[in-house]
Amino acid sequence: MNSDNNIQLLYELNAKDAKLDFAIRQAEQQLAGVNKKLQMLWHDLVLSVAVVILPLIVYLLCRSIRVFLVMAFCTVLKGVYLMALPLMLYQLAKAVRLLKLNREDAADYEEPTKLGTLRDKQPEREPSYRAEQKKLICILTRYYLNKDTLGQIRRQITESDSCTMTSAELYYQLSSLTFYEEVRPAQESEGKTGDGTVRLLFPSFIIGLIYALYVWGII
Repeated sequence: MNSDNNIQLLYELNAKDAKLDFAIRQAEQQLAGVNKKLQMLWHDLVLSVAVVILPLIVYLLCRSIRVFLVMAFCTVLKGVYLMALPLMLYQLAKAVRLLKLNREDAADYEEPTKLGTLRDKQPEREPSYRAEQKKLICILTRYYLNKDTLGQIRRQITESDSCTMTSAELYYQLSSLTFYEEVRPAQESEGKTGDGTVRLLFPSFIIGLIYALYVWGII
């Protein structure tokens, strides 16, 4: 096999290798991002529990101190706590729901879609962070195998003194390497961001109003 043909083979091989490297970097970056989101779920739960419990503890401790400023602080703290309670409970329930949804044993994922697959609509987002993570791991595992295959082909071209591979044979081997469509990131929750918070503003306002009327002795 002459050197000119080897150069042509390596050019085609390098082009496919560059495409694979880009796909691997893209999937690895997305996987790192979703892994961080999964770790933050526990932090969100701890924070939500702390936000619900700590003000209550502070209130109970301060209530026993019979000093005017402290008593006034307790009154204000109780009002703010009661007004914020619906939102705090909503955030706590949301954190618990997301943790349950993203359990390791509860996440199923569909087979990754091959690049170039004909479809009549845009692929849907993954149902959970865990499903997104598992699909990315599946894709990366196959990409790493593709990387090994390209390494074997490269050695076959460069290390053999009598390489007889043709462009057609190389094309056949390269075309057997599968690439996948990008995995659409999972949504944190259904609906528009902030919808739950907006719906809780009214009950929070009513609670605050009732508490203010109670403090003022009107009711």
